[in-house]
Amino acid sequence: MKKAADIGYKTVQISAVGPIVPDDPVADAKLIKEICDENGIKVIVTHEPMEKILDDPEATIARQHAMGCPNTAFSGRAPDAAGYAKMAADMARVAPVYTAAGITLSYHNHAHEFQNFDGKTGMDILFDEPLVQFELDMYWVQRGGASPEHWARKTKGRFPICHVKDMAFSAEDASEEMAALGDGNLDLKTIFDETIASGCQCILFEQDGNWINDDPWEAAERAYKYVSENLVDKASL
Repeated sequence: MKKAADIGYKTVQISAVGPIVPDDPVADAKLIKEICDENGIKVIVTHEPMEKILDDPEATIARQHAMGCPNTAFSGRAPDAAGYAKMAADMARVAPVYTAAGITLSYHNHAHEFQNFDGKTGMDILFDEPLVQFELDMYWVQRGGASPEHWARKTKGRFPICHVKDMAFSAEDASEEMAALGDGNLDLKTIFDETIASGCQCILFEQDGNWINDDPWEAAERAYKYVSENLVDKASL
């Protein structure tokens, strides 16, 4: 967290961390918050397993409150339209429980949700349920053959958190790869403008791999520098 703070980041997502305190999820969450507080960082969102979020909201909420975190999200996968409809219904069932606790539950997409099922994609089916909120990952929206700008506009008011990483294209390999912001080909200015206009609370940079010099911290620093110099006022970061 100190490294993130030293670069300039003020918010983080907590996922795939720990446990630092074994067998006590709430104590673990409290320790994470203490570490973040010491470095002036706020936990803005977590990722938790779908089953935990849908089947045990009380435990998830207790952990969220211990971190002082207002958002949680999960990713899923379904083989067909009926599967996505069930996922949407399951989210609608528990979303009011999270809302009553002051927490927004969102769905985090990858590319597979854009598979077309007789004229509707999995994402369209999720969107048709009004209680489903979204943590759009713009790299995966693009990778799924859809428009990041369109989905930012479409989910206006239902899009509290955004994930963004750049997409670099290799002509030699005829393939796409993740890249630090500014090192790829996505129309980041338009994506940021539409995301901010949608009412999104926070845009989070992430990059799962393909780091420059095999160093994720260099990628994080390059991304922060690019955003502050090209996309938004540094004071708002």
